[in-house]
Amino acid sequence: MIELPTERHDLKVRYAGPRGPMPRHLGLWRDVFVSWRDVLEAYSRVAGEEGWRYDERPQLGFLSTAIWNVKGVTLAEYPVTKQGFYDRRKRYPGRGDLRAHLGDTTYAIEAKHRVVRIGTPSTAQTLYGLLDTAGWDSLRNREDVHYRAAVCFAPLVASATIPAETREGFLGLAETQQIIKGMFNRGFRVDLFPSWTQGVVRADGAQYVGVTLLVGMDDV
Repeated sequence: MIELPTERHDLKVRYAGPRGPMPRHLGLWRDVFVSWRDVLEAYSRVAGEEGWRYDERPQLGFLSTAIWNVKGVTLAEYPVTKQGFYDRRKRYPGRGDLRAHLGDTTYAIEAKHRVVRIGTPSTAQTLYGLLDTAGWDSLRNREDVHYRAAVCFAPLVASATIPAETREGFLGLAETQQIIKGMFNRGFRVDLFPSWTQGVVRADGAQYVGVTLLVGMDDV
């Protein structure tokens, strides 16, 4: 994976794709991810809570705001034609999660959300399952765009404050590139361990410690 500079010490953005340089138009996503991080910090400062704790719909709102901040535009919950899940010859009306116009490129985005416990043997498999589910949804969207994309929001929890080696082990999961490239033409992994919070305790005693985005994109 290729690490992209962010100028944010708590944010890591990496790109996975075919051999060769990343297409220039996809470079705008680095700016989106930096803005997404800043939007979450701004929300935290004003609201006194962490926006990345919430489920899919609020997370799409934060991502949509970030896209607008870098001069893109978005449309949420819009009508589309979808392919049948079991019979791909069938077509039926449905709704897309988010359409994005970024630069001269259009994206039909389907989103999924799942809390991920890090530092366990099942961590990688949970990420795989999350991206797989979102990927199937994105493939069923028959909209005429440049990319069909899946965005997975994975709030991260741990049993206690995570030691440095657990965090580094999670960031270095070798399976991630294979997960993305095994399902999509290209994609991103974005990891945020917020510098403005020390973790939020859940009802089950686990702590929210950060959030990961897995983004898969198929050239249409």
